[in-house]
Amino acid sequence: MSRYTGYVTRGRKNPLHYGLPWRLHEVRYEVGLTVHEMGALAGLSNSVVSYIENGRVPLLDSVERIALAVGVSPCWLAFGADGAGRFRQKIARTAERSRLSETPHPIKGATVMLGSKDAPTRCQYARMRLGLTRIALGEAAGTSGVTVGAFETGRNRPRLDLVERLAMALDVAPCWLAFGVGPGPELDPGP
Repeated sequence: MSRYTGYVTRGRKNPLHYGLPWRLHEVRYEVGLTVHEMGALAGLSNSVVSYIENGRVPLLDSVERIALAVGVSPCWLAFGADGAGRFRQKIARTAERSRLSETPHPIKGATVMLGSKDAPTRCQYARMRLGLTRIALGEAAGTSGVTVGAFETGRNRPRLDLVERLAMALDVAPCWLAFGVGPGPELDPGP
């Protein structure tokens, strides 16, 4: 048994989205698609998959489109096995869980409703439950209140790293904020 299991004593974990290029490459290899074929299947430009595999942070809806196109969980693809739980900087990574999506593979040409389309509403709900202003949430997430406002009103399609930072600041699972999967805001226990 390795002495490196359990809790990390010092330092911080990398953000969960850092593993996206590796996970995407692994899935693409397993299904036997080129980057161009995967992009076309997801309805994205040919270069998007290549950019992601080379370490660029994609837009949230792009990750979801790719995941649904190849039949894996958008949560797993975006954030890995830990994405469905609240992100804790000091807890070591758990074993990889199944990445198989419960969503059936979409039929080519079918309209698929993306869970990421409701991310702005979930962000606003969680922020208001905590009694935070957009400026306060922006400061906690390392961005601006204007950026939070643009996300919450749907004026801006967020990148994956912003969604993860907002989820940490809101103390919700990154997958809950991004796709509606996992623990959201704590509910009031009542009297």
